[in-house]
Order: sequence, then C-alpha cells, then structure tokens
Amino acid sequence: MVPALANPVTGAFDLLLAPFGGHAAAALAVVSLLCGVATILIFKATSNQAAIRRARDRITAHILEMRIYQDDLVLILDALGATLASNLRYLRVIALPLVVIGVLVAIVFTQLDARFARAPIRVGDATLVTVTCPPGVDVMNTPASLEAGEGAAVDAARVRVPARREVTWHVRAERTGTPALTVRVADTAYSFTLNTEGGTAAKGSVRSRSPWSGVLHPGLPPLPGSGAIQRIEVRYPPARPPLLGWRTHWLVVFLAWSLVGALIPKVLLRIEV
Repeated sequence: MVPALANPVTGAFDLLLAPFGGHAAAALAVVSLLCGVATILIFKATSNQAAIRRARDRITAHILEMRIYQDDLVLILDALGATLASNLRYLRVIALPLVVIGVLVAIVFTQLDARFARAPIRVGDATLVTVTCPPGVDVMNTPASLEAGEGAAVDAARVRVPARREVTWHVRAERTGTPALTVRVADTAYSFTLNTEGGTAAKGSVRSRSPWSGVLHPGLPPLPGSGAIQRIEVRYPPARPPLLGWRTHWLVVFLAWSLVGALIPKVLLRIEV
C-alpha cells in the first residue's frame, strides 16, 4: 500500500521537473515559488478567514488595552489573560490548515531532498555502496558481489564489517549517465542505477525493507521482501544550490523562494494568516 502511494508521487514530480532538464537550480526555484503559492491558497481554502480576522483583532485590542491601562495592575493582568485566551482561539482556528499544509509539505520535502540535497558522482570520482544484511547472516562467509554496468567500475575488493552485518564496495564513475549496478548477496539480487549526470532526477541514497522507506527515501527501487539484503546505502556528495549567487543548503533556497511565492497571492488576495 505505502509503496503504491510513493511511486505515483515520485512519478508526478518527475513529470513536473522534466521540462527543466539538467537545470536543477532553476527547477528548485520554480518549484519553491509554486509551493509558496499553493501553500497560501490551501491555507485560504481550509481556513475560516472571518474567524482568523476576529481572533487577530481581539489580540490587538487586548494588547492596546495593556498599553492604555499600564498603571492599573488589575486591568493589565485581566488584559494579559484575555490575550492568552485569544491566542489559544487563534491557534484553534488555524489548526486544520496547518495540519493539511504540514502533510503536503512533508511529502514535498522528501521529494526535493532526494533531488536537490545530493550532487551526482562526477566522472573520475568514486563513492561507497553499502549493503546491510538481516540478523543471522554471516557476512564473512556469505557470497557477496557488486556488478557494474557500462559507465561505472568497482574499484577495490569489498570490505566486510561483521559487527554491523555490512558489506561495502568502492565504485567509480567512468562517464556521465546512469550506469546500472547489481548487488548479489547469497541468492538475493538487487539492481539500481548510479546518478552521474545531475539534473532533477531523484538520487536514491537509502532503501530498506521498511514500508515507509519508499516515501521517506525515494529514488531507489524496492528491496526484495525477504533474502540476504535488508538495507542498501549509496553515498552521494552534498549539493549546494545557488541563491542569488550564494551557494547554500537546498532548504534555505526553498524557504526563500516559497516565502516570495506565498507573499504575492497573500497581498493580492488579502488573505488573513
């Protein structure tokens, strides 16, 4: 059920970002703007604008009351209590919109993180591919191999860590593209691709048997439901997308552009928040 939900979301983002091709920075900026616009419109559609306006007016009135009667401790305390009560009413009014937006933003964040938080493996550089086996598997005596298709090569012998039930390979990118890799542990085989070309495609870095793995870490195909592979990790270098000439974390770029996207309809449509 959960993987079925995850795949359409990933596919929808692939279609949305396909027109940008390899221009990841432009894609992140545009998607962030659209998310800001969508967020404020969803807030308007799911909130009681009149109730929000009344709650804010009450808060403002009680604050002014404290300033006017600043020499009367009893009235100040009474106004302070009323201000706190009005704040609680305001939070109750905006609770539903925040829950709806929070769910949607969480889905968007997992997709954007998979696409913009990591940079591709550059040609000539190498990365690590680590497989974790389930309890009971002796990684020291279990056959394990990694086969690289055209465009990548396995550099050195595998490293086994029995305490963690891990087997690690050193993989080098030989040319731009998405070379295929296949891990075999005992009688279990798992195939996936390595991203060496950048763009807006999801760079899957982690996959486990957890039913939520495909939602939280999109980009890698599902693992076999049973067998000798419990988890796989591909290490990509961190990406630093630009924001007006300054390279930073993708989340900073997202917040900046989404704020701009939210402010435009808020001002034009006079949306209460």
